[in-house]
Amino acid sequence: MKSPDVSLGREQPDAKKRPRTKIARAAEAKEGRIMVGEWPHHSASIEKRRKGQMGREFAFRGEWESGRGGDRFGRFLAGQGLLLPRRAFSKFEMAFGLLSALCRSTKPATSHGIGRKVREVESSIMKSKHLILAGLVGMSVTSAHAVVLVQTLDPGYYNNNLGTILNLSNGNPHDSAQPFPVFDDSTVSFPTAPDISAASGILGNWLTTPGALNSNWSGPMSIPNSWTPGNEVAVIYKFDTLGAQNVVAKFGVDNGIYAWLDGNYIFGARAAGGVGIWEYTLNLGDFAAGTHYLQLLLEDHGGSNGYAVEITADTYTPAPVPDGGSTAALCGLAFGSFFLARRKRS
Repeated sequence: MKSPDVSLGREQPDAKKRPRTKIARAAEAKEGRIMVGEWPHHSASIEKRRKGQMGREFAFRGEWESGRGGDRFGRFLAGQGLLLPRRAFSKFEMAFGLLSALCRSTKPATSHGIGRKVREVESSIMKSKHLILAGLVGMSVTSAHAVVLVQTLDPGYYNNNLGTILNLSNGNPHDSAQPFPVFDDSTVSFPTAPDISAASGILGNWLTTPGALNSNWSGPMSIPNSWTPGNEVAVIYKFDTLGAQNVVAKFGVDNGIYAWLDGNYIFGARAAGGVGIWEYTLNLGDFAAGTHYLQLLLEDHGGSNGYAVEITADTYTPAPVPDGGSTAALCGLAFGSFFLARRKRS
């Protein structure tokens, strides 16, 4: 996914052109991301307004001044190509500036005091930037184009122990509408779910309790784009989110695919020929807050096979990850807000 290039700001009339800073070069190196032009490092600020997909005005701002922390915050925002509401950017920029200033002013001798804690918090925040921007404040990750959630070879849960157990398991073996044939290359769609009870011992409760898979499953692991010819395999993609809008899944499969969302059958089809980009497009709708599972059976009955996938959303808010880094990041933001509030009162 490539966002359109955006040049930010206008050069001051009296400012001399200087060589690009390391920060500017790093931002420009991100192909298709927001780019920073030739700006003096110590005094320039940049601003660009865009219209969001829902008609709301978004702004990207960066105070590129040494010693305030805005350069770091602007740099990783530029690297991610994110557009944030102006107020949200200002608040986070202030928190980053505060933590950076405290870390620089704290001497190593106080390693057992506040200096060490602040440095740890800053490190956690930098590692948890997506969580800060999206999870903790409930803000959607929004870009100029759809957010890519899954691509070919991305990780998921994988079961390649099915073999050919499902072959001809659904009624008349000579029926061209068999979901798991051994030779027929008809183009067929399946509005109702196939009978997969023959593989229940191998698949386990993958449709009802996908969070507790049996030992035939592996993952999370990179999902291969091919598998043993003539066999079937099963795939699960897991989404932990605070909400997503307009989720769309696109597939190319040789030969067939059967899909469930949170255990509910939504689609099935098979066709002759190799992998087409994209043969099948599934509109999955919006995801409510929580954990969601896209469960797939990939079918093959020929001498070769293949699999390609792309899952996108207009907006996607990842759920907070319950680990130490996330907790430290939250504490860091709270600490920064408290410090700023005390400073204002004084």
